[in-house]
Amino acid sequence: MSRKKTSAAANDGPSGVARRKRTGRGRALSALLVFVAAVAGAGVWFFQGRDAAAPLARNAVVIVLDSVRADRLGCYANREGATPHIDTFAQQAVRFANAYAHAPWTLPSVASLFTSQYPVQHGAGGRLGSFTVLDNRSLTMAEIFRQGGLRTGAITNVLLLTDRFGMTQGFDTVSANHGNDNEVTRRAGPTTDVALGWLEEHNRDRPTEPFFLFVHYFDPHLTYDPPQPFRRQFADSLDAEGNDYLFGTTQQIIDFRYGAPVLDPALVPRLARLQYGEIAYLDQEVGRLLTGLSRLGLDENTVVVLTADHGEEFLDHGGFEHGHTLYDELLRVPLLVRLPSTARTASAATATPVDSPVTVRHIDVLPTLCDLLGLPTESSFAGESLLPLLQGANEPDRPVLSQGNMWGPPGSAWRNGGFKLIRQAGPSGQIYDLLYDVRTDPDEQRNLAPTARDRLQKMADDHGGMLESLTRSRRTGDAPALSDQEIQRLRSLGYIK
Repeated sequence: MSRKKTSAAANDGPSGVARRKRTGRGRALSALLVFVAAVAGAGVWFFQGRDAAAPLARNAVVIVLDSVRADRLGCYANREGATPHIDTFAQQAVRFANAYAHAPWTLPSVASLFTSQYPVQHGAGGRLGSFTVLDNRSLTMAEIFRQGGLRTGAITNVLLLTDRFGMTQGFDTVSANHGNDNEVTRRAGPTTDVALGWLEEHNRDRPTEPFFLFVHYFDPHLTYDPPQPFRRQFADSLDAEGNDYLFGTTQQIIDFRYGAPVLDPALVPRLARLQYGEIAYLDQEVGRLLTGLSRLGLDENTVVVLTADHGEEFLDHGGFEHGHTLYDELLRVPLLVRLPSTARTASAATATPVDSPVTVRHIDVLPTLCDLLGLPTESSFAGESLLPLLQGANEPDRPVLSQGNMWGPPGSAWRNGGFKLIRQAGPSGQIYDLLYDVRTDPDEQRNLAPTARDRLQKMADDHGGMLESLTRSRRTGDAPALSDQEIQRLRSLGYIK
């Protein structure tokens, strides 16, 4: 009998947070704050004038789904039917059809979300067995919001998102729960329980204080062990009634990431089915959280962002899992932004999903939230607010720099002008290039590097120029100070041999 992910909420409670003073900055409110409405049944969003002194939102909730690629959600054209609650949420939100993370694994990706900086700037990441923490000079989402008068809370389910890696800077309260091995961690149900408890306590004891809550759901990460009835509904018939792990135990992940051929490719389609079950269970719990937010009356003045830290590969390019390549199955993530209900005039039953086709990035989320909350943006931000796109502006795609394989060959990706360049180290250290026209080849199957030499050179020059422009703000984070128990936790996840 395998060990199962626990429903216990042990180790729940405040954690130490790094605190520091910000330099004085004028609290210049955005000159252009608007509210948005959906025309019932027409699928058109429009904006009306709004008092520039009044923020559009009072509170913010950011939900991060671990290891969920965009094309696993129904609102991103998936037909499996695993995400009805998130799909309903998307009907009330702006859906960014082409949103990208800046790294293919959790630590550097969420650090970019938190700081509006590229991995090379914030310093969090590193390589398998040699990790670096978020540089404490990087100003985080929680620090900015707390400085702006919001109470800040975090609910996380992996050691990488704790104070040990600098990721809880600025949070007033932290509920961090993670087991000592990959098979024991807090599941989506108890995570939602803690989130609702936090919101209920805040609503009862601090009703006049604005807040920011970060909620991280871990379930779709290996190991895939969906509870019933989701296992029966989505798993392969061979796995529908079992309770043993098909793949993803501690030793299997360690062996796999360090090069041992322990995974039979024939198992991968069955693993994908099991992950659908995990996503369906997660969807139910995200729906419960959103319902609770509405029940408490908090959705009236709360902006909700739903995204993922990265995706997951299922042999799309011959590999499995995440952290090892810079293809879009690992970098393209869902990004849904729902404005407060007071800013929406159409109901969920009649509103039509609104898409923005513009390529956007995780680094754009923090500037957007600052605009919506009426807080000043910072000079350290590498991203740009999405507010013009929420207004219906016709903007060009935003270039995307992604970096930081954890256990695959080192590499960097540059997406711009409809093309994507991946520069990657080979087995002997040589650099080789992959070039894709992602407008006509979104699955990145046709490498144009050998033939489109002019385009390759242009992309390589732009990529090099981008990296050079970041050298002035380049930071290398320190190694984390970990206890023996925490080292064991990382070992269980395959992060340390």
